[in-house]
Amino acid sequence: MSSADAPGRMSEISESRPAHVEMSGEEDVNVNGGRKFSLGAVIIAYEPDVEALNELVHSLFRTLEPLPHPFRVFIWDNSPLSVRDLIDGADGDRLVVMGGDGKNLGFGAAVNSVIERTQEDWYFVLNQDLRIDQGAMIRAVRAMENAGPTVAVLELAHRPCEHPKEYDPVSRDTPWFSGAAFCVTRRAFRETGGFDGRLFMYGEDVDLSFRLRSRGRSIKYLPDCAVFHDDVVGPHGQKPLQEAYDRANNILLRLKYGSALVAARGMLWLLAESLYFRFKGRKIPVLRVLSLIASRGTAMRAERLRKAQVRPKFDHWRYCRHRVGGQHVIERIAASPKVSIVIRTMNRPRMLKEAIETAWGQTHGNIEVVVVDDGDGQGKEVTDEFCASSSREIVYIRTSGAVGRSVAGNIGLARAKGDFICFLDEDDQLYADHVEVLVAHAVTRGLCVCYALAEEISAESTADGWTDGHVSVRYRQEFSRVLLWYKNYLPIQSVLFARSLFEELGGFDERLDLYEDWSLWVKYSTRCDFGFVPKVTSRYRIFTGRKARSTSFGNAYAAVALRHEYPGFAISPAEFRSMVAEYLRYRGLFCITREQFVALRDRLARFRRRFGA
Repeated sequence: MSSADAPGRMSEISESRPAHVEMSGEEDVNVNGGRKFSLGAVIIAYEPDVEALNELVHSLFRTLEPLPHPFRVFIWDNSPLSVRDLIDGADGDRLVVMGGDGKNLGFGAAVNSVIERTQEDWYFVLNQDLRIDQGAMIRAVRAMENAGPTVAVLELAHRPCEHPKEYDPVSRDTPWFSGAAFCVTRRAFRETGGFDGRLFMYGEDVDLSFRLRSRGRSIKYLPDCAVFHDDVVGPHGQKPLQEAYDRANNILLRLKYGSALVAARGMLWLLAESLYFRFKGRKIPVLRVLSLIASRGTAMRAERLRKAQVRPKFDHWRYCRHRVGGQHVIERIAASPKVSIVIRTMNRPRMLKEAIETAWGQTHGNIEVVVVDDGDGQGKEVTDEFCASSSREIVYIRTSGAVGRSVAGNIGLARAKGDFICFLDEDDQLYADHVEVLVAHAVTRGLCVCYALAEEISAESTADGWTDGHVSVRYRQEFSRVLLWYKNYLPIQSVLFARSLFEELGGFDERLDLYEDWSLWVKYSTRCDFGFVPKVTSRYRIFTGRKARSTSFGNAYAAVALRHEYPGFAISPAEFRSMVAEYLRYRGLFCITREQFVALRDRLARFRRRFGA
């Protein structure tokens, strides 16, 4: 085996073009050439918590003060009573309070007013109740400096719960941005006409996103730029006012961007939901929703005929596909254990590049990437490209010929130096919070192995690569040792495990070249329980149309099951009975235990005695 080690890291923004940023004039300027751009922070205030608002303002000044870019903070006051005198430093040159006349313009119209009256090049737009994570604003400004000429919006990440809407793990493109925290260029905002003032709250950010994208602009997600947004909602998940405007604006946007059938489906959803909640003893503000639709629906529909160029995929009250697990709280831990991501590759450099991009894009900072090339060496050029443009650690290992998946994996495991290890095959991808979520779950609970949900992508091979198709979440199984011994429900990239397990029990069975990961998980399950995180944090591809490959996988599955022999594993009689019962419930079409039968017989006897049957 020959090997070569070299340091490397991924650049902050995955753009192949030179970094540009848009200025308030009619020119694009290369920031890396030395030109500065001006920054503005826009906060729309409505009866705010004054202490929290002042802290947000001061945190902006503390963060942006050392930067070479001039900045100002703008507060638009939508409150019935002016809050101007309650904001510290409101008379300063770099803190400007607007509005305050007792009129509530709504979020979108207020942002429009601020940007129309000012001349900054980039704007942070932030909710009044946010707290900014350390370093988030600095990283966001770096993203502005490196943004390509088509980038219009940079969306900041939400904590403690990440917004569940989809984004591309490689390019970070997302269909729409959340208005709670984002950055926007003045030129793109004005060219598109800004927010639609008819959408008083909720949905105006989605509408602007669709109009920006219809003009060829892109929206990027910044997962490492987090703001904390502790939104307090009612027992049913939404504030009453949010519920009304959310439904109404969704139907209005269906009228503007969708077909008549799409709009009709929205109305049917509203009717069905109102009947369901009425049956449950709760009313939703249907009349208010219908009033909003009636007053604005005709104009929205007319605009669709002239201007609509983006056709979003409406999914119930959503505007795109959402990742499962959006309500999962991302835990914060003080420690930052090192994590090794082992990537096995064989002659697919384009896929390898994307896999490395998602590995380096993790929000967990202490990452080591180990690439094991079991092919003809095409992976060397890809890893050299990362090494040449960065300074983070990366390891490239070339095997001595096609040694197979298990041997290549063990080579990577032997080289990995992290406290935790996860695998990422070249055709798989990690969402940016994958390692952060799993490490926090493992550390806070003292676990050696934990796993999260993963998306399965049906892909087809093409002449120039591949085409991704349907996306689904196939496995949603909480940890069950007996089910793991029976079937493999853990995609390899979804699992994080402690290096101590590898040191104690070893790695892959090198006699196997398929389902070697299943055999490894079964072996590790003889030592410990696995933690489960019900959130999608990764994705893997299944290439369709390969009958011969499907046959070989089926034969290998049966062969691997016969190799599950790990002597010395001990369980108590109670655990044994529980595992047997669980196995029978899973395997049987209908299963009733003796205890359940006796309980049912006793209930029937009581029923007969009561009614004299």
